[in-house]
Amino acid sequence: MFGLFALLGPPLGSIGHADPPITPPITPPVVQRVSGGTIDWSTLKLEVVVKSQLSRGAWQDRKLQEQDALDRLNRQITAIARKVPVTPTVTAGELIDDGGDLGDRLTAGLRRWSVEETRYHNRGGVELVGTLDLRTWLWPALASMSTEAGQLSLEGAQATGLVIDARGLAMPLSISPVVAGPSGPLMQAQDFSEEAARRRAPVLYVTDPADPRAAARAGDNPVLVRAERVDEDSGALILSPQTSARLTQSGALDAVANTGNVVIVIQ
Repeated sequence: MFGLFALLGPPLGSIGHADPPITPPITPPVVQRVSGGTIDWSTLKLEVVVKSQLSRGAWQDRKLQEQDALDRLNRQITAIARKVPVTPTVTAGELIDDGGDLGDRLTAGLRRWSVEETRYHNRGGVELVGTLDLRTWLWPALASMSTEAGQLSLEGAQATGLVIDARGLAMPLSISPVVAGPSGPLMQAQDFSEEAARRRAPVLYVTDPADPRAAARAGDNPVLVRAERVDEDSGALILSPQTSARLTQSGALDAVANTGNVVIVIQ
């Protein structure tokens, strides 16, 4: 696998001595702290924690506090979710404000956040942990951007996936990032199929190429490349001319981008 993923371990020992079970490496997810919450870009989960100590005079009512926390949680999740970049230049809020069927679907989907945990404090107050699955919520947006309804087959392709090493680069995170070369985009939201959007996001973000999720997404024979820089205006991840030519000549880029067999390693 071109040295990307960790070896599975030493060869089998002598007969009668079984090797210990192999433990997959545990790598931290790509987590972005935003005002009022966090976004786990590896799992595409938005998490918000709110606390209510609402009281009326000397009287505290748990139900009153719970409802206050729920109201605040709804406002906070909605505010943060609207700012989530679907592409480097388009946010979810902009798509909602555009209206139409897509705007209505995204507005309705925002109500599907859930309470993951409720914490009651001995000294009063209720704390709620709310989450929103960004992939499930935003798949209609990805499907609407796609110019490919059906999913291409990787059967017979020279590569099973694409792994881009972007460590050390200040890459703006988005659900569907743009990867470009000297002649323009090599991979963007339009290339991701509508069918694939129902099941996954266009890319998987990890902090370590040894993450088992990277191997599962990119397959057994990925193309490995290093990003050169980030375009300040478009937010696109830029590959060198040599790398771009290599990807184009491989003949696998269309199918890989179409199916979302793409991993981006960042820190």
